[in-house]
Amino acid sequence: MILYDNDLDADAYPVRLLLSVLALPCDRVVIDSSPLALRGHGPRGPVLEDDGTRAVGAAAVLRHLAAQYAPNWLPPSGDSLLPALTSPRFAPRQARLLALFTAEGPPLGLVEEAAHRLQDLDDHLTLGEFDGCPWFAGERPTITDLAAFGPAALSNDYGVEHDAFPALRRWIRRVRALPGFVPMPGVPQYC
Repeated sequence: MILYDNDLDADAYPVRLLLSVLALPCDRVVIDSSPLALRGHGPRGPVLEDDGTRAVGAAAVLRHLAAQYAPNWLPPSGDSLLPALTSPRFAPRQARLLALFTAEGPPLGLVEEAAHRLQDLDDHLTLGEFDGCPWFAGERPTITDLAAFGPAALSNDYGVEHDAFPALRRWIRRVRALPGFVPMPGVPQYC
């Protein structure tokens, strides 16, 4: 198994996190996956080659790994969060990329939209906690949780602090407590 990714790529981070949590051996090839490097030159995000199968993008790689090696990590079939969380148009992803890779940073409207999406995630988690379901897709962690972790934990990169999102902070601590958790550069040690 070979993973093509970059340590600072928030799209590839959930893949590395799942590989670590599942203790799956994987060779890594580091690529420059910045938006400037990839503009018109191939896929954005991680690429996995596994025994003749090639998966491109965070959602596809996460689904492949879970289906192949750990079906208990797949979310219920009706889960609509994974596609939204891994979409390049997801406001927290856009805001972070613009904050990191442009001189002018993200426009104020996009930062506000990103904060609203984080509030939606916090609300979802709060309601789930009332029902005894502390994870995004229910009572146990799934690849949806791993996909959400980067955009939530890295919100400081575009100026949105975690103070307003108590359920999200509790959930971040739960993800950090998973056996095999590996940090990503830029993720604050305490949320």
